[in-house]
Amino acid sequence: MTAVAIIGAGRRIRQNLLPAITVLGWKPVAITSRTIASAAEVGEQWDVPAYASVESLPWNNIEVVVVSVSTTQVAAVLRQLRQHAPQVDLVLDTPPFAGARDLRWAGILREFKVAVVAEDFARFPQFDLMRSALAAGTIGEPLEVTMAHTGFRYHGTALARSFFGFPLVRSIHSEMRSRGRQTRFVFEGGASALVTGNYDVSIGEVTLRGSSGWLRYQEADMHNEGLASIGTVQSLREPDGTLTGFSLETSSGSLSYRPRYLADLRNLGADATGDFNLLKTCGTVEVLQQLIDNRAAPYGTADGIYDAVVSMAARVVPLAIDPGAHIGRLAMKRMGRVAPALTPVSIQGSTVS
Repeated sequence: MTAVAIIGAGRRIRQNLLPAITVLGWKPVAITSRTIASAAEVGEQWDVPAYASVESLPWNNIEVVVVSVSTTQVAAVLRQLRQHAPQVDLVLDTPPFAGARDLRWAGILREFKVAVVAEDFARFPQFDLMRSALAAGTIGEPLEVTMAHTGFRYHGTALARSFFGFPLVRSIHSEMRSRGRQTRFVFEGGASALVTGNYDVSIGEVTLRGSSGWLRYQEADMHNEGLASIGTVQSLREPDGTLTGFSLETSSGSLSYRPRYLADLRNLGADATGDFNLLKTCGTVEVLQQLIDNRAAPYGTADGIYDAVVSMAARVVPLAIDPGAHIGRLAMKRMGRVAPALTPVSIQGSTVS
């Protein structure tokens, strides 16, 4: 049973990370935060011993450290963890750092046995299903993703790249529009993404265009029943309305995805059990699964830092160009990873019919 130490006692720990850890069968053995009272409160709820500081944690029994603190505190926590890094795996919440000045501490991330960034938005089950459809060739070669009011800034950058195998960015064109900032990314290999903020569940939509078709997810439709249409992700529900997964009708057949542990998460009695939060926790489970598989792919700390930097650049400069993605490739190399080839991200735990 994997022994886990938790640093932080906020909403993400309570609503997503602790439920994900629990359904995976891991054992939280310690929790600490800036105030012992906060750690003790969460610890009592989840039967986890609370400690006053990082230094006082029972390091001889810890295999994984989960860090979910304010981004301004991440660098300081990493410095505290450095002496233990070679003996433990790390799960770092998103975004990895508060700003560019903290990047000088990124090298510490390479000292952990395995380190992953908890980018759960890109691993929502509906997006895993869309990537599965891409891998099956249902729309030919993926060419462009349009993300309207569903994921923006850091999370939008991560999700957009995920549909094309996490390519590097060749150019960014960003401008303010009436409904929020609109950013166009052109990736190495020629694919592109158009991302519009801000987040709005009533009009949110993700559309993938390929050489022979399209795939679409509309957030407002997740709560509605209706006939499945070709290329549109639909929710799967029990007669009482309980969400069990998603389906997708394509020209070459149908795909369905019922996330592992969804029912278990709903029955935990955690702080938030709405559909959105349950799907968020399913994404967190998939992040933690990377440690079980003992690998940092497909989304490691290098990708987390890269997406944070790219999204920051998109907010402060109207146009940025790196034609050969040389800067991105150098950054990835310095962070300990060469960018992967443009291959689809496959899903686990799916049911294909």
